[in-house]
Amino acid sequence: MKYLSIIFSVLLTVILLGCQSSEKPKAMEIESKIRSYEKFDLPQLNKFAEQNDAFALRELGTRYISGNGVKKKPEFGFDLIRRAAKDGNAAALNTMGIAYQTGRGAKQDFILAKSYFEKAILAGSSRGHLNLANIYFDGNDNIAEDKLKALYHFEACSLLGKDFCSYILSDLYWKGDGVNKNKELAKDYAQRAINNDYLPAVGLLAAYEFGDGNFEKSYPLAYRVRDWSGDGIGAEIYGLHKYFGYATSQDFVEANYYLTNIELELSTSASVLGDMYANGLGVDQDLKAALRYYKQAKAMGDATANSSIVKLVKSIGEGEAKQKQLKLDLMVGEMQVSCEMAIQDAAIYGAKFPFLSGRPNEADCIEKTNRCAFRWGPGQLKLKNQFGTWYKSSAKCFTHNGSIASLTIDGHKIE
Repeated sequence: MKYLSIIFSVLLTVILLGCQSSEKPKAMEIESKIRSYEKFDLPQLNKFAEQNDAFALRELGTRYISGNGVKKKPEFGFDLIRRAAKDGNAAALNTMGIAYQTGRGAKQDFILAKSYFEKAILAGSSRGHLNLANIYFDGNDNIAEDKLKALYHFEACSLLGKDFCSYILSDLYWKGDGVNKNKELAKDYAQRAINNDYLPAVGLLAAYEFGDGNFEKSYPLAYRVRDWSGDGIGAEIYGLHKYFGYATSQDFVEANYYLTNIELELSTSASVLGDMYANGLGVDQDLKAALRYYKQAKAMGDATANSSIVKLVKSIGEGEAKQKQLKLDLMVGEMQVSCEMAIQDAAIYGAKFPFLSGRPNEADCIEKTNRCAFRWGPGQLKLKNQFGTWYKSSAKCFTHNGSIASLTIDGHKIE
């Protein structure tokens, strides 16, 4: 099956090259004009639209449909696009198809959408091929799914210079989505887009090489797009390189930077971030953050994530126990100091509150010095203060010959 898919792709490419080599310049010109008019401000567009410039009418129409820089008027926008398409403008015909496909500006109608995409293709639109391919790839209630036709239109779109279509074909062949899985073809299509400086495809190829273990090849590709916000996969691969030290110096801080500022595509990245936060590599240790990333890695299909989660949950439990003991230790230390003070007060004031006569109450303790001591029994002092009963804990100092013999906090005796 692998070889059949290669043969089919080669034959399809040969046929399409023969049919469309002369059409590519026209398709590229249409694409260039679309992008140029997208940069025009509203006064410029209105000026050209008044002259019935089809590209201006189309661009103005799309802005009114979406409310981009103008008050949203979908029906008015659709009328402008229809005027632009009246004389067969390829870009406008394609946009008519989008309006019917999405139901934005016109009542949703997949049959009409398909018809307009076909008209756009005949007029030279590469985008028409892309949109028709998408319809056939998934199908709907009105149009049957047809992967073969989808593949044909993706390939036609690619050959007409639409690099996004080469990117899609690359991704489909790598994943085996709707076609037989073929890594070599995936790399070829990515390279086709790269040859036209389509940066997302650079990141895609970096991911392929990294996944195949070709770290020396993947690093320069990832490095090339690491700071380009439009391509997260390049930054992600670069971050993994920095973590593992593949083809570059190991740097956990840089690895964390590049892996935490993007939407992760690879389960390996989520697992790596889990390891970094679990062990404090390049970041402050944060077991809860580590658990979150391990769970993400598991959801993305990482085979090792479950064992990491089990180990981490156990570690978190042990860590919480240590924190509880530390808190108790700190309280013991502070209570010992307070007991020493209470013993002194008892010796000086006969165990009465320094500023009051009789048995002190909690309000007095808080208001005055936050320190109270009174005799609780022979040779004993009971202490109430900021560590005391109004914080749902109590401390008892057991004294012997004027010094602390033992300390009890919340019923736990501390020797």
